[in-house]
Amino acid sequence: MVNSLDQGFYLQHMKILLWVIYALASTIVAAYLTNSLAANSRVAFAIAKILFLSPAIYMLCRNNNFKSTSAFASSDVKLAVIYFMFLTLFIVIALIKIEFDWRLSLLILAIIGTLIFVSFEELVFRGLPFSSLPEYGLRLYQHKYAILFGAAHFGNLLYNGNLMLAMNQVIIAYGLGMILSAVYLKYGSLLHVVALHFIVNITKEYDLLFDDDPIRIYSLAEISFEIHELVGFSFGLGLMCAAASYAILSREDINRLQAGRSIQSTN
Repeated sequence: MVNSLDQGFYLQHMKILLWVIYALASTIVAAYLTNSLAANSRVAFAIAKILFLSPAIYMLCRNNNFKSTSAFASSDVKLAVIYFMFLTLFIVIALIKIEFDWRLSLLILAIIGTLIFVSFEELVFRGLPFSSLPEYGLRLYQHKYAILFGAAHFGNLLYNGNLMLAMNQVIIAYGLGMILSAVYLKYGSLLHVVALHFIVNITKEYDLLFDDDPIRIYSLAEISFEIHELVGFSFGLGLMCAAASYAILSREDINRLQAGRSIQSTN
């Protein structure tokens, strides 16, 4: 029985790795395809990624049982505070980027694209790993997949060409991954984590659609190692988010989940 469980977790890890590779490869292909177009490359890039990831989401939902509860079946003051904090972050980011124009067509594309992108990430990094839980060491398991979620953002190195900037994004993604996995384990619904992830990403995705420059893919020889000015802030924010996940998912919640070995609502 132990061997079959180990084999199940091994296959689960391989699934996640293959989906990460698919996402990275499809993004690179989309970049090369859209750079050949005369139209706005960022808009075409977003559309291409939507077309690549939509069937992937269908396959993930069709072939896996994520054991999530119905929408908002379990909620409490703690969850309301989480939503409030994420919405506050959204407002702050929007105010920082207040200079960009409001275009309905781009806003609709950003909303659709962001929903597709974050849904794929949540299915792969929260749905797949936590559809079945280990008998012990769930907190370590949570850290492991948050690290993997962060490491997947090293793919941004292909676009920004700066190792330290990519590292900033990796650390922040790790902290976000800890919070999102805690919310998923605590409340048992992928819809919560998709909604929170959407709030974080929507402004960035909308802002990117206004960039008319070609999407540059950096080679390894072109990678810069210059220290980014926000590296300290990123480390602090990532660690704060990781610490906050402990407040969301308590030791009692961990024990209850490991006893049940499945995701369920906890009131």
